[in-house]
Amino acid sequence: MDRLVITFLIQIVTSFSMLGIIWFIQLIHYPLLNKIKEGLSQYEKAHLKRAAFFIGPLLAIDLVVSIFLVSFETRSILIRLATCNLIFNIFYWIWTFLFQIQHHQKLSVGFSRLSIRKLVLHNWVRTLLWTIKCTALLWMIFIHSK
Repeated sequence: MDRLVITFLIQIVTSFSMLGIIWFIQLIHYPLLNKIKEGLSQYEKAHLKRAAFFIGPLLAIDLVVSIFLVSFETRSILIRLATCNLIFNIFYWIWTFLFQIQHHQKLSVGFSRLSIRKLVLHNWVRTLLWTIKCTALLWMIFIHSK
């Protein structure tokens, strides 16, 4: 297998894994935070630790593979799609650092309905970014298979 195909397969696995995780977090996990009033700060700290252990490597691999994909691809339409894929990745990281981390930090201190609401609201942007990114990957599969 050539390196483009291997890189692309890794990208598909990491991206679609994150797509499933982000939709689960958005629709199930984050809304349930409103049900935990006592012990939320301990729960949030445990959540962050476990999520970082599981999701962190997926995100890092996906970002690195996005960079490789852009550098390996030479066909014009695929290079544009690979570049879009990388741009969505970069926006995801920026959005996470600008908004999500601060809300998680506030929840680590204690229950805040406002922080939970902002966490859920701001996470819609990340959910949309992963959805569009995976749609672009599907488009790349379609074009690459021709």
